[in-house]
Amino acid sequence: PRTVPGPVQPVQQIPPMRVTLAPFGARFAGWLIDNLLITFSSLIVFGVGVLMGQLSNTLSLLFMIFGFFVLFIAVLADLVYGPAVKGKSLGMHLLKLRLLRTDQTSPIGWGPAIIRWLVQSMCSGIFFIGYLWALWDEQNQTLHDKAASTIVVREIR
Repeated sequence: PRTVPGPVQPVQQIPPMRVTLAPFGARFAGWLIDNLLITFSSLIVFGVGVLMGQLSNTLSLLFMIFGFFVLFIAVLADLVYGPAVKGKSLGMHLLKLRLLRTDQTSPIGWGPAIIRWLVQSMCSGIFFIGYLWALWDEQNQTLHDKAASTIVVREIR
């Protein structure tokens, strides 16, 4: 049987000697950037929806449903697509951090990115213990990194 190659994202092997694990502070700053962008975008959608409510409750409701659908897609793009295909979220990109598999290949792919996002979502609701795990872990891994077999490193250029 013949196989037809589909679109494939090239996998890059990062030399082990050049990998420096990202410290907790840099990771926290990247997480904060991602979440502030999502929060401010949500507030804008909510604010415009409230203002539209002055014109029509139906129009306001439709705008808010559409706006939050778009925001959900943006969250998936930043926290799933970015790590799966590019190896980083927007916050990680701004801080020059990269997500690698524990075997130091990048990008991590769709499966690990989805697992990472789901565990990340659950861990944020339990006193952020999943994030704080990186403080005492020798690989600076959070629980969602452990679940997806990933590490976060500083990009060296």
